[in-house]
Amino acid sequence: MAFIEKRVYYHILNYNHTKTPDQLVYEIAYEDILNPNDAITGNRKSNAKRIANALQKRMFLFDSSFMKREFGEDAETAMTPFPEINCYDDHFKVQLWPRFKKILCLIGLGFTKGDLDTLKSFQHEISDNMYWLIRQRQVFMNTWKVELADLKELLDLSGRYEAWDNFKRKALDKAKADCKGTWSEFDYKAVKKGKGGGVHSIIFYFKNGPKEEKDIPPGEDYAWEESLLRHGVEPIKIKEIRQRVKINQEGRNEDKNITFNWDSDYVRFSLEALGNELKEKKKDKKKKQVKNLGGFVYTGLMSGYWIDYVNSRKEKIKNEVQQNLDFVNGSARPEPIAKIENKMNGSSSIHVLQEQELLEWQELHLVSPQKDKPFEEFMNKNNYYMVDGAWVR
Repeated sequence: MAFIEKRVYYHILNYNHTKTPDQLVYEIAYEDILNPNDAITGNRKSNAKRIANALQKRMFLFDSSFMKREFGEDAETAMTPFPEINCYDDHFKVQLWPRFKKILCLIGLGFTKGDLDTLKSFQHEISDNMYWLIRQRQVFMNTWKVELADLKELLDLSGRYEAWDNFKRKALDKAKADCKGTWSEFDYKAVKKGKGGGVHSIIFYFKNGPKEEKDIPPGEDYAWEESLLRHGVEPIKIKEIRQRVKINQEGRNEDKNITFNWDSDYVRFSLEALGNELKEKKKDKKKKQVKNLGGFVYTGLMSGYWIDYVNSRKEKIKNEVQQNLDFVNGSARPEPIAKIENKMNGSSSIHVLQEQELLEWQELHLVSPQKDKPFEEFMNKNNYYMVDGAWVR
């Protein structure tokens, strides 16, 4: 996926999909995707169409066991997540493939505002890949030593930049410059093999490691941290809970012999169960009351005390998503955006290309991969058809 295309993709991931399981169409402002320093902003609308055209053709390949488990034995593992993307004066309108929408709901993807701002600020594609490598490691280490060949493979650069100086100048130094001043800021040192040998491995030094991750004041990282504070959980214990979530640590309820993963939903739904329990105790004074609420919450989270409720809530969300979206024929092409919106608005209309829009599409055709094919074929691929002498969608 091209560098700027990823920004659209990340923006889609940032939505809370479990709250809107039936929403398939999203508007994304160009200013949320394009960096003022990007060369692409020179001819913004024309270039936005190129991005849209490319994203519509992107094929995603998903894990076969996951797809079979969630969608049945006959589920296809490949799909185009964004079957239709329209461009307007200042925004994209992006449609999600229904099955892709369900996947987003199931796996609970999402970023913080800081993540999006950092990713948007990068000027080089290498920085995007480097960012994820660093974020995965700096949670539990300050330094990271990796062999050069392994690093290139992780960065999807195997076979490129064979000379160390080239790799240093065109990859590492660019990523280092982009990450400077962000949470993923780093420095590095090349390690040579033997006396006078070539570079064999690299040691990365992260400006922000486990200590810095923990030093983020409670209440300023995950949304549920404020709730923990209100319930009297000690700040140092909130940081411990945060770390468990960041590394997705496995927990265990010994009484029920159930394992669970520390994620945001585990904490969030546990607090929800706590709230219900406290309400019941308040109604019935005969029930044993909680004297040390902060300690009770912490101990409950550590032991998986509310795990049955957590699992039922996760299952409920999964079922609600299934009911709200039609996956009877998940492989079929979804309805066009206009038709979906017409249903929502209770009106019927079609989009007719105006003269200026047609000129822009003609310009786009001349620079597109289909420039050698007839203009009509190019337009049909973009869901426009000639009706009574006008191009309509």
